[in-house]
Amino acid sequence: DVGVNIVKLSVSDERVTVDSKELKITVVEVNNAPEFKAVLEAEDSQEDTLYQKDIIVSDNEGGESITVSIEPEWLVFSETDEGLLKTIQIAVTPTNDNVGVHTVTITLDDSVAEAVVRSYQLEITQDNDAPVIEELTDPIGSEVTEDKRYEGALKVSDVDSGDAITEVSVVPAWLSARLSEGGDIIIISGTENSGEE
Repeated sequence: DVGVNIVKLSVSDERVTVDSKELKITVVEVNNAPEFKAVLEAEDSQEDTLYQKDIIVSDNEGGESITVSIEPEWLVFSETDEGLLKTIQIAVTPTNDNVGVHTVTITLDDSVAEAVVRSYQLEITQDNDAPVIEELTDPIGSEVTEDKRYEGALKVSDVDSGDAITEVSVVPAWLSARLSEGGDIIIISGTENSGEE
């Protein structure tokens, strides 16, 4: 009924119409805020695995673009428009830094009506990452004279929270390896004797 409405009014004394009048009433459209087409519910995903979610929103007025923003910022998304509908697709592979429970907040703004904000909980669970061995600032020695003691060190780390390096091993047999007291350095030492492999 938006626009001009013709209103016809008449009065009667129950026997005959004695008067009538025609009025024009203009109904002015009010801009409605964008809306989500479905309820956002809690979800979970795993570290190092693609997380993907489609969210459909609309603005019934048409002609007004919807600006979308999503927090946290590491959630990468794209947008596709089809008529009055817009599909927001979140597609991201969480890293170890993203492990935990996050409040995902999506804001829709058509720059006319009040912005619409919706949120849901997203839990990223941890995948067990393998420990990583790296060289220290000073590279480990790559040569030793027969019958002379060799000693070198490497850095070891595990990005998983709460995981500690519990065991190290080394070959050939004339070398031994142990962890430093801090658990983040592998100390390799030994003496290669003639004839020993």
